[in-house]
Amino acid sequence: MVLLTLLSLQFITVPFLEDIDKAGKLYLFIFLTLGYSLVFFLSKTTLKVSSVATSLILIWVVFLVFSVQSLYFEWVLIQTMILAVFLLFLYIAVHGFNENLNRYECFIDILILFSVLSALLGLYEYFHFVLVGPSHTMLIPYLLPADLTIRVGGTYGQPNLFAVFLSLSILAFFYKYIHVSSESPRRIVLGTRFVPFMLVCVVFFLTGSRAGFLSISLILGFLSWLVASGRYLNREHFRKKEFLYLTLCLVSSLFIAKGLNLYYGPEILSQGLGDTGISTEARFIFWTSAVLIFLDHPWFGIGLDNYQFLMNSYGPKSHSLLGFVQYESMRNSIWAHNEVLQLVCEGGVIILLFLIFLLGLFSIKFWRKFIVRNTQFSPLFLYSHLFLLPFILQSMFSWPFRSPPHLILFFTFL
Repeated sequence: MVLLTLLSLQFITVPFLEDIDKAGKLYLFIFLTLGYSLVFFLSKTTLKVSSVATSLILIWVVFLVFSVQSLYFEWVLIQTMILAVFLLFLYIAVHGFNENLNRYECFIDILILFSVLSALLGLYEYFHFVLVGPSHTMLIPYLLPADLTIRVGGTYGQPNLFAVFLSLSILAFFYKYIHVSSESPRRIVLGTRFVPFMLVCVVFFLTGSRAGFLSISLILGFLSWLVASGRYLNREHFRKKEFLYLTLCLVSSLFIAKGLNLYYGPEILSQGLGDTGISTEARFIFWTSAVLIFLDHPWFGIGLDNYQFLMNSYGPKSHSLLGFVQYESMRNSIWAHNEVLQLVCEGGVIILLFLIFLLGLFSIKFWRKFIVRNTQFSPLFLYSHLFLLPFILQSMFSWPFRSPPHLILFFTFL
């Protein structure tokens, strides 16, 4: 019930609060987490701490200590306390899933249900834009923010963030169709049972997220290699067919989305409404600025979430240092569009070492379990690792870890 409530925060917005996409959901999340934590600790339940969770606590301690050195102490302290609530949620989620793995399966089912609902909302947003035009107010009160470009932003109001959620949903469909639905009697005709999956995939491609496309391509390529090498679905002919069907549906959805954009795109471009978001050149400015900030503040960093206050002063220097970026591509941003670079410039060399440790630990375990050793692993074990990849891969080009709803999902899967 708690997970269902928290997952619903992916959709509910609170227009009368300051920021419908972040603050509104964040306030509700903090209230629910602290309330459930109180009940949890009053029950005198023992928490289980892993090496990853310990590392995250140490990162939080570093940010808390270094906040004294930051330029905007009060702001950094607030962000650090919010991060503490997410870590608290992590421990509660870990305890809940360790007690009963069926809750993880239930969470995947709920994720699929919500992904279909969000895809329907995204499709409505797309056709509303191409037929009616941009909207500067919420399309559906409490559910769907305004649509300003042809790229579908869905319930997040931002295409790249929506693509992260739909990437997770696509993986959930793969797991469900291959390993759960295949074990139950078929009551739906083959031609229609893939409709919900294709709906989610079409809307995923309509987000126009290049990072999302790269992420799902790499993950699907890895799964295909596991199947081809016999490490996954070995001697399971029926499940291999399911995997092939899902892959064909995913590719077909790409062509459907491309066809829709080709049909409606020229008219949208002629009206000057074809904004594709942050350009690649602009991202080079943001990344270089983060590196320059780190070089100027290597030991203690500038404080959590302080990049937004210093980026403007480093933008011109980054532009002149790069040389190949057009001046028109320069723009302001409160994020570096690369979570590793932003955390390093905000936390300094100690955070860099922690990140190297965590990413290295994940990479080594991933390499040993799924690539080097020809060992058997359960499907749930495989997909529990794959669910983390969209966050990691897309955080190299976007800011999913700065979005409260995405942090809820990330710590749940973690």
